[in-house]
Amino acid sequence: MDKRRRTPFLILVLILLLGLGILTAAWKLLQKPPPSSLIYEENIKVGAMPGSDPAQRQAELDQIVEDGMLTISINATPVGSLSENEGRINWLIENPANQGKLIRVEITLQDNGKKIYETGALKPGTYVEAAVLKTKLAAGEYNCLAMFYSYDMETEAFLGKAAAEITLTITE
Repeated sequence: MDKRRRTPFLILVLILLLGLGILTAAWKLLQKPPPSSLIYEENIKVGAMPGSDPAQRQAELDQIVEDGMLTISINATPVGSLSENEGRINWLIENPANQGKLIRVEITLQDNGKKIYETGALKPGTYVEAAVLKTKLAAGEYNCLAMFYSYDMETEAFLGKAAAEITLTITE
């Protein structure tokens, strides 16, 4: 293409690009920005709704919070021996008396997820002082995860879980 034919083509491309830029800028400017401050409702009444009891509402909210909470108690640095006490580990896993839920605990190695111990269901006010591993481990220190599972006392329905990192030490 010679120089005379190329010039009108370049001018047309530049005009199209300029027009596209102008349209984009106009579209951005015409968009309505979100309000910079809140607009308050005018159709309101001050005070508690008729028929509502603030003390009862607070008690209901407290119960919801309590139902969602799980208290966990475990020895953060349990120790066991390969040669003493039949290899029992001092887990000190407790379900506090005021818990109101059943719990069970699974302890896994953090490096590979292998389960090394688990409890049965514990009622509130009970604890596991010491128990043997479900899996043999060599002497050493192990980073573990203790996963606590909670269940409803009456229906035994699963409620939730919580975890704690612990360091297990096995001696000769």
